[in-house]
Amino acid sequence: PVPSCPSTSLIEVTLTSLIQYAPPLIKAPMIVVCDGAKVTETNNYRRGRVTDDMSKAYEGYKNRLEQLSKANMGVWENSKIIQLSSRHGFGFAVREGLRQVSTPFVLVLQHDRVFMREFNLLGAIKALAFEKSVNYILLQNTSTLGYLKKLGDLLNKGKHKVQIPSQIQQLVVADVPLTPLVQWLDSTHICKTEWY
Repeated sequence: PVPSCPSTSLIEVTLTSLIQYAPPLIKAPMIVVCDGAKVTETNNYRRGRVTDDMSKAYEGYKNRLEQLSKANMGVWENSKIIQLSSRHGFGFAVREGLRQVSTPFVLVLQHDRVFMREFNLLGAIKALAFEKSVNYILLQNTSTLGYLKKLGDLLNKGKHKVQIPSQIQQLVVADVPLTPLVQWLDSTHICKTEWY
């Protein structure tokens, strides 16, 4: 749930941006997983805790998603909605969605991660298909700008200092520059379905 429930405008803007910047995906199967929520006294959206009023608004949101999916038009063509009955959290909600995936690659996109520019979708798919060491491609966002420079700070937060191995270099596969990540980031990414 998000404060804008029952409106579906946020996810619709996100999906429209995806189609704008990666048009071939308009025909790809789409699975939308709606995580469950627990009713509490106050809203804590990141933890899936909502008030009774917000729970009702979230039910309205999920009903609207079902209607959009059944209409099977525009960004909702070839879509399926999965509603989880209890709170799973991001990782386990993704796992539930992956149980419905029959394609070799999957794009994981959160409802509020709007695309701002084009990206080399075909190159990313080729990199995943032909480079055995590449299983996951995180699409760049503000937290990964200058990642190699930030890596030193990330690895040296504690009292133990870590030297960044010289082999952590950018790799170019199918005209896609790739930088190895030392941590899992759950933002928008494309990966091999079997890798999950």
